[in-house]
Amino acid sequence: MRFILAFVAMSLPASAFAFDSCDDLWFTRNLVFDRVGYCFSSPLGKTTFGNNGCTTREPGLDAQEQDVVAAVIARERELGCHVDTQRTVLHVDLIAMRKIVLDLPLATEFESACIGWRGSPFDLHNAAHKDSHVIGFLQDGDTLDFYHDPLRDWEFVTQMRDGGVVGVGWVNFEGKEDLCDQSAG
Repeated sequence: MRFILAFVAMSLPASAFAFDSCDDLWFTRNLVFDRVGYCFSSPLGKTTFGNNGCTTREPGLDAQEQDVVAAVIARERELGCHVDTQRTVLHVDLIAMRKIVLDLPLATEFESACIGWRGSPFDLHNAAHKDSHVIGFLQDGDTLDFYHDPLRDWEFVTQMRDGGVVGVGWVNFEGKEDLCDQSAG
């Protein structure tokens, strides 16, 4: 399974989107609802998640899901987000790959980057712990963009190579900052 997910991740096309915190937050909040069977009515919800297998317009959320949604809503308010749900394109990189991430990242308005990774190949995970599934691999020369709050000692990264986005996922980046040609942010 580990290698299948990694192959899927590496075969996904690169995105042309610039990072948009509000779109990313909208995606995370609504991914919680999608996972519990919510039936979307907006064009953006239908396009992003579809309604295949949806079961309700009033889903119940457990305590953890409620905490995630509350944190996202608070951040959306902090940033003054107003996502137009009548459109059909969401500016979020690798949506299919993001849908398999278990620990949902919380976008921030700040960004930083590791430009030119110089360490050994490094795993991208679908959750912020070492026993989670590997969904991609960092390679020599990759750029890692950090647009999300850390979770414990883990960072959610957007992986860039040759000018395109090739992966997203969680990495334990603690102590590895010196393995970048340059750091930004």
